[in-house]
Amino acid sequence: MQTEYAISIDLISTCEAIGLEKHELIEIVSHGIIEPGGFDPEDWAFDLHMLSVAKRAVRLQRDLHLDWAAVGLVVELIEERDKLIQENNVLRSQLSKFVDE
Repeated sequence: MQTEYAISIDLISTCEAIGLEKHELIEIVSHGIIEPGGFDPEDWAFDLHMLSVAKRAVRLQRDLHLDWAAVGLVVELIEERDKLIQENNVLRSQLSKFVDE
């Protein structure tokens, strides 16, 4: 039996972990880069994946001097690329079972 753990952190802890001001994290959420649980900022809950995406978004914004809308697009494209790479690896693995026989 495998146990699944869900970890979530609040707005303030997320800001501290990423090194952002509250208004900056709210801006990231307003652009749809991450979507926390909860309705109001004070009730938001962020999981570890969102924390990772937010860190990546902040690096992109700071390093490339992009606006948040562009950062959202870049993050979406990177995640799509990662998903395709993972799917490709699975398909290659499945294909190798038939080719190697």
